[in-house]
Amino acid sequence: MSNKQVAEQAFDRVEQNLRDLSRWMYENPELGYEEFEASARKYDGDLDTVIANWTAEGLDS
Repeated sequence: MSNKQVAEQAFDRVEQNLRDLSRWMYENPELGYEEFEASARKYDGDLDTVIANWTAEGLDS
C-alpha cells in the first residue's frame, strides 16, 4: 500500500468528525485563545492523538 493510500484511509476515518467539528465551530464562535468549548470537544480515533499532542508552547500569552 502506498503512502498516499495510507493517508487517504486515515483521512477517511476522521473526515466526518472533522466536518462536524468545523460546522460546530462555525455555529458556536469563540474569541481567539478563549476557545474553551471547542477545546473540550473530543472525537474518537486518530484525531484524539493529534489533540493530545498539541501544545501551546511558543504562543504569546
